[in-house]
Amino acid sequence: MIRFILKRIAGNELEQDAELAKLRYAPSTSLTPRAPALDEESAHVGTTSPTPSSRGGSTWEHREFYAAVKLRQRRDPAEESEERERQIALKEAQERSERMWKPITELLTSSNSNNHRHIRAFSASPSSQHDFKNIAPSLDQRIQDVRDAQLKEVENFLGRLEISEATARKRRADAERLQRKELWDSIDRTIQMEEAAARKVAEERAAIRRAEEDRIQKIQEEQQRKEREALEAKKRADDAEAERKAQIVEAEKRRKEEEKQKADKAAMEEKQRQERAAAEEEAGKTNGLAPKSGRQELQRYWQELQVLKTEIMPMVRPKKGNSSMVNPEWKKVWSTTRRSFTPKIGQVTNSMSEINRIASLIHASLAPTPSHPEKLYIALISSMAKAFLLQAETEVTAKPSTAFPLARLILKLVELGHSTLPGIFMCRLLGRSGGWALGTTIPRHEGQSDDDYRKTIGYLSDENSSQYTDRVVGMITLYFAILQTPIQLPSSTSSFTQPQPSTSLSASIPPIFQFHRTWTWFARVASNTLLLGNRAAAQLIYAVVEVAGDKALAVYGKQMVKWRRTLGRRCMDEGPLGESVGGKDGKAARTRLGLLLQKWEKDGAIGGEGRDVAA
Repeated sequence: MIRFILKRIAGNELEQDAELAKLRYAPSTSLTPRAPALDEESAHVGTTSPTPSSRGGSTWEHREFYAAVKLRQRRDPAEESEERERQIALKEAQERSERMWKPITELLTSSNSNNHRHIRAFSASPSSQHDFKNIAPSLDQRIQDVRDAQLKEVENFLGRLEISEATARKRRADAERLQRKELWDSIDRTIQMEEAAARKVAEERAAIRRAEEDRIQKIQEEQQRKEREALEAKKRADDAEAERKAQIVEAEKRRKEEEKQKADKAAMEEKQRQERAAAEEEAGKTNGLAPKSGRQELQRYWQELQVLKTEIMPMVRPKKGNSSMVNPEWKKVWSTTRRSFTPKIGQVTNSMSEINRIASLIHASLAPTPSHPEKLYIALISSMAKAFLLQAETEVTAKPSTAFPLARLILKLVELGHSTLPGIFMCRLLGRSGGWALGTTIPRHEGQSDDDYRKTIGYLSDENSSQYTDRVVGMITLYFAILQTPIQLPSSTSSFTQPQPSTSLSASIPPIFQFHRTWTWFARVASNTLLLGNRAAAQLIYAVVEVAGDKALAVYGKQMVKWRRTLGRRCMDEGPLGESVGGKDGKAARTRLGLLLQKWEKDGAIGGEGRDVAA
């Protein structure tokens, strides 16, 4: 009975070891679900199923999946090697089981043979038969002890075997779980690869479709473009024919209109000349002066400028290679005072209190106690006028509204008794801008070189026309801001005791700072063909109109309206009449001026900031 139990147990363990060995070395495809045979599916698809183009992409996906599964099931050299290793492991498990059960079998065999031998010995000996009854109990006890020991050993072995079986079951479960995980991971990877391939194919097909659509669209657009161009060409030809016929019809009409315009223009210019002469005569009577032409005024201020350069300034600033006229004491005072002008002028704002404060500081520098000598005082006034012009070239050019506080500061100094400032200011202005301030041109002397003439009309070294025009616009803006600002002449009881300059310069405040100079300038520029055709003319007229146009319209009324209308028509004309303002190179500035004149006529005023001053 014990032998039977042990054999059953040994057989079960042997089967378990063999099964464990099979699971351990089985290929990962052993648990793979059985898919339909690829050959059968392919045959079925080839005979009864529609083509991929009729069924869509699903048939191709099934075929690719079946092909992947069949490839997975096909044995390869690696699997055959694993099969050989599995057989070897099974054989080793059988040998290990035999070695384990050999001692138990020998024990059982030896125990049974000994028992039978003792029984036969006792049966054969007569004496033993006599003693058998005495020996039998001890023999039975010994057999019982052996059986108990064997049973106990079997129980221990069964306990170990049960533990081994639990461990083997756990290993089998782990192996099965790992195999299932590997199987589904492999399936997921295969599906992902197939999906990626399908997406790539779909993207390539979509790209091909889009390229074809783009090609068709480009062909259609090209056809439409050609049709439009043909229509436009036909329309242009029709328009050209119509225009040619219209030109033939209107040629006589235009000729008559031009003749009429010339007659009207001549009559208007004659009327303007008479009005201008009357205005200048009235202005001269008002100021106790005889009216002068632009050339006469230019000659007067040009002579005063030469007096400044040759007789006054050499006493405080030596000429190149000649310092014989320099007065060292005057030069020291002039240098110190001159350097103080620029920061004071640069600090001025559109506040009357600030303007009065800065004017008082400058006045203290110009009229100390004791007072400066006459020529030193004129040199200081000249340097101050130049400082104002330099400020206008930079600040006013960038922001025209800053011209108004500078104009108020200049007029405040005139009110404080510096009556020579207007004439000297005009001299320095003519020296830096040419004849623009007087509305006239500076004639070129016979034999005068280009560089000398450029220097005469105010060009700086290495300066182009655009830079020159920008500078002149800033200075002219400041000058007309002075003209449109009210002025109060100093009273006879003024405390200003500075000696006045000689009669070679201005001995009193001239009309050069009075507003009637605005109309004089407008009239001279409009009637001077050479000056009006200069490329800088449109920009300068724009600046003057923007600064003083509103006041000129209020003072001169209809005369200013006529001037504005006449100049506006010229600016907006596209032919030779338009080129008379600013020349061929001044089209942009001329158009800008024409738009300003139209807006002025439409709105009735120009406006602009800077005219109002704070307390």
